[in-house]
Amino acid sequence: MLLFLVSFTLQSLKITEFPLWKGSEPKITNILKGTNIESGGRWNEEDASVPEKYNYDYEKVKEASAQIIKDRLTTTPPIELVKFYIKKFALQWNEGDFGGIYWTKLDVPE
Repeated sequence: MLLFLVSFTLQSLKITEFPLWKGSEPKITNILKGTNIESGGRWNEEDASVPEKYNYDYEKVKEASAQIIKDRLTTTPPIELVKFYIKKFALQWNEGDFGGIYWTKLDVPE
């Protein structure tokens, strides 16, 4: 009930366009970005452009993301997937803030 009230208030005040429980992109787009071997499983332009490619149609983006993930996981050699996920896990949990300090200071003059 509280979540609904907060979400409705934020939408009414034009602070957010979507309900808090359903964003502009399906949650699977985060998994999509995390499976991109070329980007080390981090945010990347290629995967971030998928919603725009499908005109932000929630269901089409969800289906396309699932297909891309499936293709990546079924066409990459298993040993490469294992190496990728070990490296990704180590890098992701190496820093408690996931590099947040670096990104907040990026392009800020000294």
